[in-house]
This record gives sequence, structure tokens and C-alpha cells, in this order.
Amino acid sequence: MGAWVANSKPEQRGPCHTAIAVSRCTLLDLPDPTRLRDIRAVKLLIWFRSRAVSVNQTFTNRDDGFGMPDYRRPPRSTRPVFFTVCLAQRGSTALLDHLTILRAAVRDTLADRPLESIAWVVLPDHLHAIWRLPIDDMNYSQRWGRIKARFSRDARRAGLIPPPPRPGFQPRKGELGIWQQRFWEHHCRDAQDLERHLHYCWLDPVRHGHVERPADWAASSIHRDIRLGRIAADWFGNDVPGRFGEAA
Repeated sequence: MGAWVANSKPEQRGPCHTAIAVSRCTLLDLPDPTRLRDIRAVKLLIWFRSRAVSVNQTFTNRDDGFGMPDYRRPPRSTRPVFFTVCLAQRGSTALLDHLTILRAAVRDTLADRPLESIAWVVLPDHLHAIWRLPIDDMNYSQRWGRIKARFSRDARRAGLIPPPPRPGFQPRKGELGIWQQRFWEHHCRDAQDLERHLHYCWLDPVRHGHVERPADWAASSIHRDIRLGRIAADWFGNDVPGRFGEAA
């Protein structure tokens, strides 16, 4: 593991041959702080050593010539991700009122940034989706941001009036306040966990009292799965306990 070290005086080159220009060396090569006469260099060395013991952090080279923290994230995985995305005004019917616009926003976004769509269901004021993202393009936040922006723009042109701003709401640039700023995400752990979230998507319209059977709800990917023979047309599973992000 490497670290960046800089001495403040050009003439004081240590074992790592560092001067005002930043140079890279291994921690084992670092000089003993007692041998450095510059107090600032000693403090800097101690700081780097204290940071380097963290297993969650490395230091990487940057174009500006300085080492900046690069925090490690969990390893990339193609595990499916379940999402709940809600309108800011709960009780609204805007997603169904402008379902064609929502579909176009999703279609255009995923045409630019493809992925595997495992499930979708759209309710009046929120939606659920399960995506499997490609290993080389796993940024789902950007995809949701574009879907929200396209829907907001085109639905407003079609007559949708944004709700009054909530107390403390700080809109981002170009944001109309139609959507909640955050969304719920859950990375499915295994096939059983994926099945639970898939059943939750299919059953959600029934849970909210909109229909009596999952297949009666038009804005659901269950119809694709029935057509492909993945599930029976009269399927009706048990309610799925747990947290799925609708309480926001």
C-alpha cells in the first residue's frame, strides 16, 4: 500500500527522495520521524501513517499531483437491485394520469443506458422496479435522475402542476419538486430474496386495494411474465412482510 509524502524544504531529501514535489514510496520505506528535522514533515508523516492503517481507504494519484483519499466500495456485482421511487405528493395519481409519458421517459433513458429489467409496477403515486445492471455501467442513480427529469419536464408540458414545496425543501438545479429526492434501493442477496421482491411488485396493486388479482393491474410487468410462461395467469401469492421503502 502506498502513501504520499512531501517535505517542505527542497534540500532535505530523505530515504524516499521527497522534496516539495510529491513522490510515492511504500510505508516500509518511510523514514523514522525522529530523523526528520522539519516538524511539519513529521506531522504529515504521522497523519499519513494513521490514515494508512484503515482497510477502507487507499491513496491514489490524481492529475493535480496530490494524493487524495479514494474510499473503497463493495465489489461490483450483477445482483438484482430493487427500487421504490415515490412522488413528493403522496396520494397523487400523476404516474397513472401520465403513464404514457413515464413509459417514454423510461424507454429513452434505458435506450441510452441499457440494463436488464426484471420487474416493474407503477401505482398512482409510486413505482417499484427490479434491475440487473451491466458490470461496466452500474450507476443507477443517474438513470433514475434522467427518468425523473424527463417525466417532470414532459408531464408539466402536458398540464401537470407541481405540488407546493414542502417545508425545508431545497430543490436542486432544474428540479420541480414532483418526485421525492431520494429513492429506496435494496440489493437482492440471493434467488430467494429476489423472489420475495418480485412477488412484492406483483402483489402491490392488490395490497393497496386497486384490484383483486395481480393480473388485473395493467401497469405491471406481470403480464410479460405470464406471456413468457414464467407464472400462471391466475397467480396470487401470499403477502410479503418486510420493509420496501413505501413509508417515505
